[in-house]
Amino acid sequence: MKIKLKKATIDYEIIGTGIPIVMFNGFVNDKKVMKECMEPIFSNKSGWQRVYLDHPGVGETEINNNYNNFLDIFEIIEEFIDKVIKNERFILVGYSFGGFLARYILSKNLGNVDGLLLMSPVVSPVLENATIEDNINPEVINRSKRISERLEEVEKSIHKSNFNFLENFRNEAEDYIKVKNKNIINEKIFNKPVLILTGKQDTIVGYKDAFKLLDYYPRGTYCVLDKAGHDLQIEQEKLFNDLVNEFLTRIEKDR
Repeated sequence: MKIKLKKATIDYEIIGTGIPIVMFNGFVNDKKVMKECMEPIFSNKSGWQRVYLDHPGVGETEINNNYNNFLDIFEIIEEFIDKVIKNERFILVGYSFGGFLARYILSKNLGNVDGLLLMSPVVSPVLENATIEDNINPEVINRSKRISERLEEVEKSIHKSNFNFLENFRNEAEDYIKVKNKNIINEKIFNKPVLILTGKQDTIVGYKDAFKLLDYYPRGTYCVLDKAGHDLQIEQEKLFNDLVNEFLTRIEKDR
């Protein structure tokens, strides 16, 4: 499906009915990456409406001439939430850069969000400041046939990405943070269930910076998964599924 907004036409898909759970994919990946890891979890669950969308720069989402700079992406996502979710309470899920988007939407909709799941989250768009350990050994990650096949699907998910647009976004965001000396997100205390999943062998964003986010999440669970890198949902599939199921159960009990 597509929805025309002020500055973009967002391509999205809704599966199921019930509690809206909005899924944000990674910086260069389209929504298929989130569908592949999340839909198996919901195969035996009812009462959840999964909303998958492509942010500007990936997939079939189109940007129009009203787009000015990187801050418009956040405005576009806010407008999408307002129009598609409307006045319902909802859950946020974000993978990598999608985790940054999810935290931004949370800061703007604190009273309407019932849970937050962050997977290998980008803590700050200035990735050069990410804490990456020097002694990471990616060779410990199991490369079974299933893992290899799913990672190939991740690589395919970027074939429609607009890399020039995304690179401009990254540069503008970094300049904004460095010049203004402040973050894009106004972090707030969130007293609902939170799950933060990180990979011990993540060489993209690391795992240590995400631990600091727990200061804002009194009900947050933080997990570092060994034998997992940035694609922990694939590399530690069973652990990922179990932890996400526990997160969803906490939300169901709260509601």
